[in-house]
Amino acid sequence: IKGDATEAKQLGITLAQELIDKGAIAILLDIKDLGD
Repeated sequence: IKGDATEAKQLGITLAQELIDKGAIAILLDIKDLGD
């Protein structure tokens, strides 16, 4: 059970990082669009 929890936590962190990366890129693109 402990192993599963750790695995799930790592998956969650990885997904969160991907979302943050995509979100950051989207924000940068939005700023670029607003600048034009």
